[in-house]
Amino acid sequence: MVTQLKSGVTIQSDAEGSIVQSVKVSHKAEKDLVSGMVDGKSQIVKVFDHTETFPFSVEGKGDLTFAAGLGQDPAITLLPGTGVSFIDEFSYEQKLPGSSMWNYSGEHYEHAA
Repeated sequence: MVTQLKSGVTIQSDAEGSIVQSVKVSHKAEKDLVSGMVDGKSQIVKVFDHTETFPFSVEGKGDLTFAAGLGQDPAITLLPGTGVSFIDEFSYEQKLPGSSMWNYSGEHYEHAA
């Protein structure tokens, strides 16, 4: 049985799906620092934040196929907005006779198109 969940996520199994065991989402922003002289010493005098990203990782069991790259939908409801997600890595470990293990990770860019 092949079930299409969302774009880029396909479950191939006799069971109805895979089991997600953990999801981790972080929120980070890059920064630029401007140095200046204060009382004869170089100090940081201005900070600009930019490029907010949401790194994520997902682990689970069961049969799952996923492709690394741009445009994959990680199917994580914790990610804000529509934006663009980039899957950096997908790994799959076949276990016999037990359940297969898989994980994938990447970054979500909330304001990207």
